[in-house]
Amino acid sequence: MSIFLRQVIVAASPQLHRYQAVSCRNTHSWLRATLQLLKRRKDKQDFFYKGPPRVPNHRNTYLEWNYASEVYSFGKRLGENLDGDLLRQALIDRSYILQETDKLKAVGIEDPKFGQDNSEMANEGENLMSDFIISYLRVAFPRLPEEGICAIRDHLMEEETLAEIANLLGTSEIIMCKDHPVENGTLAKTLKAVVACVSRSSGLSRAKLFIRDLILPKLAGKDVSSIWWLEDPLTPLKTILKNEGRPDPEPRLIGESAKNTMFANFRVGLYVNKELLSTGSGETISTACEIAAHNALRSMFGITEKDRAFPLYFDVDKIPSSSKNPSLVNWSSKLFSQQDTKRIASSA
Repeated sequence: MSIFLRQVIVAASPQLHRYQAVSCRNTHSWLRATLQLLKRRKDKQDFFYKGPPRVPNHRNTYLEWNYASEVYSFGKRLGENLDGDLLRQALIDRSYILQETDKLKAVGIEDPKFGQDNSEMANEGENLMSDFIISYLRVAFPRLPEEGICAIRDHLMEEETLAEIANLLGTSEIIMCKDHPVENGTLAKTLKAVVACVSRSSGLSRAKLFIRDLILPKLAGKDVSSIWWLEDPLTPLKTILKNEGRPDPEPRLIGESAKNTMFANFRVGLYVNKELLSTGSGETISTACEIAAHNALRSMFGITEKDRAFPLYFDVDKIPSSSKNPSLVNWSSKLFSQQDTKRIASSA
């Protein structure tokens, strides 16, 4: 820096000090040093701690905890006008009642009286979820066989999937149960009970909307064929072609690269009546044939890459609940000339 610039900066420093930028985050200068000191203390305690794993304290151990307000706020966050008694019952697990019963018996109360737990509501919500999800999937994937529809329904109703949704909704802080942190089984059971609570409080249509808006979006952006993966795709492909009166597919090698190396790649095409049905690539010819068969089935079932956008705009009141998709054994493209178009148009 030149001597001239240095003299200018020194002379202007009292004026520049008046126009220093002020932080708008409302944080004090001592906050960073304090947080760093607390972090070092915690790391030091954890380093010398030899006991069992520490469990975080439950939210109800804090002084400002108000369970009634938390339950009320939870219902409003869901956007539903829920009955308060039903919502509290949906959040009470069987383990909590057994725990409280043992505590009261230990102090001399022989026959304590408690309200009902959420077991009955969980069974009701599970049946409602299963019936609506499978009906919605039949409309969203009209060409997918019934085995694939059931596989996707089972995926959405897995314990881990429902527990993740329940945890994101904030139910882990207001569930009354014995275990803490709350186990996945308890979270999934509570979510099912909440669905039954919505059905009893606001009606069946609101419960279906609740399922459509909170559970079905787990399929957004997912490859359906990865959820329902066929181990031997050539066998069902031959069955479908037989149902359509066409011969078995004929695999042909249409390309290869880096042969006899660890980066070998083969491209196989499946031909039916001298027409290309699908193609597939793999590190071996057998793998390429399997991928080509998978691609052919995905194209027939309407679950290709371009069909990955899962529809979440169907009217829940117009979705039929009785018609089933054809099974994999009886599947044929002749069944979907006009049937699937009418079903989607009537539900949009």
